[in-house]
Amino acid sequence: MPTLKDCEQFIQQLNTSLKNFSFYPKGHPYVAQPIKRSFEMLELLFKESSEINISSVEGIIWVQNIPVPSETMWDFIINIFKVKKKDNMKIMKGIGFKEWENFITRIAGLKEEALDDQFSEFIVFHSIEDEDLKLKARKVYNQAVDIVKNVISEVRMGRIPKADDVKAVVDNMVDMVLKDKQTMLGLSLIKSYDDYLFYHSVNVTILSLALGETLNLKGELLKEMGTAAMLHDIGKVSIDPKIVLKPDKLSDEEWEQMKKHPVTGYETLKKMEGLSEVVLKVALEHHMKYNLSGYPEVVKDYKPHPASMILSICDCYDAMTTHRVYQRCHEPREALEFMTKMAGISFEPNYLKAFIKMLGIYPQGTMVKLSTGETGIVTTPNPSSPDEPIVKVISDIFGNRLESPKFYNLSKKPLDEKNQKIIIVNTVSSTWQDIEVHEHIAE
Repeated sequence: MPTLKDCEQFIQQLNTSLKNFSFYPKGHPYVAQPIKRSFEMLELLFKESSEINISSVEGIIWVQNIPVPSETMWDFIINIFKVKKKDNMKIMKGIGFKEWENFITRIAGLKEEALDDQFSEFIVFHSIEDEDLKLKARKVYNQAVDIVKNVISEVRMGRIPKADDVKAVVDNMVDMVLKDKQTMLGLSLIKSYDDYLFYHSVNVTILSLALGETLNLKGELLKEMGTAAMLHDIGKVSIDPKIVLKPDKLSDEEWEQMKKHPVTGYETLKKMEGLSEVVLKVALEHHMKYNLSGYPEVVKDYKPHPASMILSICDCYDAMTTHRVYQRCHEPREALEFMTKMAGISFEPNYLKAFIKMLGIYPQGTMVKLSTGETGIVTTPNPSSPDEPIVKVISDIFGNRLESPKFYNLSKKPLDEKNQKIIIVNTVSSTWQDIEVHEHIAE
């Protein structure tokens, strides 16, 4: 933890830098000296942490959760937060003096919200409320996992579970998807080898809600979509675990048993009070496929519910991107490329197109190799320019993990040491470095 004196000196030099720009041009000693001193203090603070957070709350400046008192207000710093309409600025270790000088020069003349929230890979503006939303999203995710566990436990004991808790947590998940879809999609990257069914159910719920919202589902229908996703695999509880977890190819007899789980799930859900017909139909239809070549078998003019077609896409994507006993984990882009080939066969083409557009050609959590030779993780897709997401660099050209990760916003056309534009050249597997992708997204 830095000392109050260190924080106060840093803020004093930063505020002086901004103030003096009002009277002197760039390069003048009265401007250059406080910029230099503020950078020296910043480097001192980096000895304690790999990132420095500066916040403005009700006229008080905080550095690393330490309030910095002053006889006069830090008015020039506070003004920056007012103009940006944000209350927190994160500065990451690795920033150089030239970039720091450029940043101060830019914000000193800031008259309107013209500066991007992601100024560079080392400086980001955001709201404290955004961080609170992330914590709330994680809490809702954990609650959903616990509720799925309880429901499955009840079914295994031969009891009929109540739907109230499921519907309540789905309401919360809908609320979070509408407020911060990207954070919720990031949580869907959480995987569990041992508790696959629980986490798969919750992840498919997030993906289904996000896709449903993208397709303009609203109100009760969106909530029904979420409840159906949460309970879609309940029929697997009745299948012998040795079959569900078998690492080898299933025998014909075992496959016939596995194919019964949609019908079994439908029958189980019929006994639960308060579930709509949509929820029941999704459990029954989620393996039918778009061309009806899946299971259970139906007459050729049968029309599955649109919610079933939405869920089948999300179900397949999460299953493909999760490591299981009988299947390796596919990278997100690899899974989408495979699914694209199945458009019109397994998946409703327009829904799949919307799903891919929602996730981007480099979905959140995709590990990529950059033209610099570094390895990173896509943290934020870029729908307006899909080839240029924000990438968190975690490994150098030799594969060594970085102590302090850095960020490239590829839409800003960052340049490498040879003055060449940094681009994504390939995707790589997260398993080769034993990376828990969701941990990097959640930071």
